[in-house]
Order: sequence, then C-alpha cells, then structure tokens
Amino acid sequence: MKSNALWLTMRTGGWCGIISLLLFFGIAVGTEQLFWQSLDMQTARQFLEYHGQNPYYQISIYGHLLIGFAMLFMIISFLGLKTYLETEKNWLWIKSATIFGVLACAIMVLQCTVQGTVMVKMGSYFLRFDDEIQQNIILRIYWSLRQIDQGIDLAFDMFFFTAWILLAIYMWKSPGFGRVFSILGIGLFGAATIINGITAPIPPSFEISPFVSLWILAVMIQMIRIGNKLKKENLHKMMSMEG
Repeated sequence: MKSNALWLTMRTGGWCGIISLLLFFGIAVGTEQLFWQSLDMQTARQFLEYHGQNPYYQISIYGHLLIGFAMLFMIISFLGLKTYLETEKNWLWIKSATIFGVLACAIMVLQCTVQGTVMVKMGSYFLRFDDEIQQNIILRIYWSLRQIDQGIDLAFDMFFFTAWILLAIYMWKSPGFGRVFSILGIGLFGAATIINGITAPIPPSFEISPFVSLWILAVMIQMIRIGNKLKKENLHKMMSMEG
C-alpha cells in the first residue's frame, strides 16, 4: 500500500479501536456497575420485572445494541493492523488472524443482540402473568436461554484470543511495535485462553480482561503514533521531491 494511504489507515484503525473500547466499557461499566447495581435486583424475578417495563426495557436493549455497535469499530482496527503487519512471508497468518478477529467481533454483535432481546422479551412475558406457576415456567425458560450466552461467549473467546495471539507474534519483528508489545500480548492472551479453557463453558471468576484491554488500548495508541510518523515521512518525501 502506498505510504500516503497507509498512514491514514493506521490512524483510522487506531481511533476506531479507542472508540470501540470506550463504547464497550463505558456502556458495560456505566449500565452494569453504576445503574443496574443501584436497583433492587436480588432475584431473577426482580431482574425480569425490571427488564420488562419502561424505561428499563429501553435502557437494556439499547445498551446491548451499543456494545454490539462498538465491535463494528474494532473490525476496522483489525483491518488497519493487518495492512501494517502483513508481508509476503506472513500474509497467510496475518490474514487468518484478521479473519478470526472479524469473526469474533461478529459473534459479539450476535451475543449482545440476542442477550438483550432475551432479557427484555422474557421480562415482558413475565409481567403478563399473575399466576406463580406460569411465572416459574417463564423463569425456567429464561435461564435455559441464558445458557446459550455461555456458548456464544466461549466462541468469541476462541476467535478473539487466537486473533490477537497471532498478531502479537508478528509484532515481534515489527519496527512499529517490537518485542515488548509482542511478549505482553502473547502472555496476556495466552493466560486468558488457559483460564477460560479451564472454567469453560462458565466464564472465569478471575477477570483478566482489564489487563487485556489496557494492552489493546496501548496497541491502538501505537497505531495512531505510527500513522502520524508515516504521515510526516510522506510529507518529507514529497517536499524533497519538490525541492
């Protein structure tokens, strides 16, 4: 790719990645930790009662949709990083890593839309019945449907972790990233793979995602820095040619 297009690709990919992380954790932390935790939801019954009525119905579904939308920005980041890391020698592995990353993002979009829909629709069904037996049936159906989340989440982990491990491997010899990014990336995602594999299909109680997210954020910032550097080099070449 021509250098004038590469710097723009890198900067766009980096900014899209940062937007993705901000959206994902902003919605997740903002709604889950600050909003939903402030409500009295000690039981599954209370959970469904809240999710089946306004305005909690809308808050839940749109929160899930925004998290899914954040993954669309992450796809652009994967494509931008692929453009920079890909060479003739490693094109198959980098292309495979990019495909895995794009598939992982698509799986997360699916999970968020399905999860949000199940929550609000089952909540609305729950409120339609006054009979305790019928409500218990809805509760059993709800918990059965929520088990699907674990399978989808496990599929996301498989593709997402593999994508970043492959990309981190080829950061080793990349002039823009180097060994520190490579070692940290392989180590963090390798540990995440092992931990999630041990507890599968149940998500682990110990969350390594904050550390993984910080590494991804550092990669996105570095992509922007690389893009800025390439832009300056391109401008310098153009000025030299004109001179």
